[in-house]
Amino acid sequence: MAVASYRRKSSASSPDGTVDLPPGIIFGGPKVYWKNAESYVLLALFLGGSLGGVIWAAVYGISAIELWCFAIGFCVTTIGIGVGVHRYLVHRAFQCGKVMKAILCISGQLACQGSLLKWVGNHRRH
Repeated sequence: MAVASYRRKSSASSPDGTVDLPPGIIFGGPKVYWKNAESYVLLALFLGGSLGGVIWAAVYGISAIELWCFAIGFCVTTIGIGVGVHRYLVHRAFQCGKVMKAILCISGQLACQGSLLKWVGNHRRH
């Protein structure tokens, strides 16, 4: 596993090929390989599910139950990201119990925007 060196004062890459990256950024090795493999497997699953949904709609049509499932799923994931991940985890705007925290985190994770820890860390940096 290769970890980039970090230089605070320089903003450009040096002649030796090192670049300015935050500490701990991994740019090679088995962790990166397996993360890329995981990304491709998940992409294939998402594309397969989308294709299956299109075929289902073409064969059986779309009824009210499919529209309601879509609307409820959209609302749950939007609230999970907006309220649970963004307001609760990132900004600590309110407090809640363990059960509600679990519900908000699970519904935020359903939006498939990566791990909660990474999402929160990236948003807190800006």
